Amino acid sequence: MSEAVDVRKMHWYGHYRHTVFNMVQSCFKDDGASGVVLIGIQPTLENVMTCAEWPCIMQDLQAAFEEKKAPFYQKGQRKLDFTKINFKRISIEDLGEELEMSTRRSKHAIIASCAEDHFEAAVAAMRAHNTSTPDGCGKVRRAWATAEDVYGGRNHPPKAAGYAPEADVMERMQREIKEKEQALKEAQEALRAAQASEPASPAERQAVKSLGLE
Repeated sequence: MSEAVDVRKMHWYGHYRHTVFNMVQSCFKDDGASGVVLIGIQPTLENVMTCAEWPCIMQDLQAAFEEKKAPFYQKGQRKLDFTKINFKRISIEDLGEELEMSTRRSKHAIIASCAEDHFEAAVAAMRAHNTSTPDGCGKVRRAWATAEDVYGGRNHPPKAAGYAPEADVMERMQREIKEKEQALKEAQEALRAAQASEPASPAERQAVKSLGLE
């Protein structure tokens, strides 16, 4: 059995959580929603990050309420009620029908977790609902983390259960170190070439010495 991924230690998760928290607050305060339903689209086991982010965002919302933090509290005063937030994880095939049910009686829905494979279908279902919103139903928003957030715009690593993001980070760091070493080597060669063609001044010799390039 593979080790669980701790997404809270990853740079993208803080931004993702902030987005979800702000959207929950906006639904209540700006749009007057009677309640909010956070929806997660059921991923496959290969979607490691999506599998891990959903339980974390649920736990973090509950913790924020219990610890009297935003978006539930401001200056020690309770502004939002945690009991008016519900969580559902469903298959992408059921999303269209679920959006209508979840937004009844002026509730709003936020699609807060979705694997990239389902982005297009999820957006289509959201737009269809918002374009022809049934009477008495609220709107739908999206707040999922994208590949740009998770991988910085690079291609996904091989999809395999138990993928270790630390390995990806180490690979990037090693590549950056090699690039810097190559740049330093080229600078050393340029300095040596300059010194060979023209005597260096005392100040230039001191600068080279301080850099450890002699």
